[in-house]
Amino acid sequence: MNKRGSNIKYLPYAFTELGVAMLSSVLKSETAISVNRDIMRAFVTFRHIATQPLPESNEELRKEIKSIRKEMDEILADQNDINRRQTESNQVHLNCRGAKEEDGVSVSAVPSAS
Repeated sequence: MNKRGSNIKYLPYAFTELGVAMLSSVLKSETAISVNRDIMRAFVTFRHIATQPLPESNEELRKEIKSIRKEMDEILADQNDINRRQTESNQVHLNCRGAKEEDGVSVSAVPSAS
């Protein structure tokens, strides 16, 4: 009688969480260790999502999506503000150094804050 798993017909295409954890014990490079940690975090995140109760209706899904969109819009607006301030700071820095077109620095390439 065959023991369970002794004659596997097809090799698995993915690791289980336990397999990834076991792989951790033999990894040597920093990159491999970092990737392994990311995979473990993905398993934890997936488990967390899978255990969350599903919304009762489409309306709840709409509200949740709207909330996520609002949060993402706020994050992107903050990022745009940071980028704008950085651009303005770069422009001031160029102007303070007396950068000119003939110096090989295109002053007009930096957008102005309008």
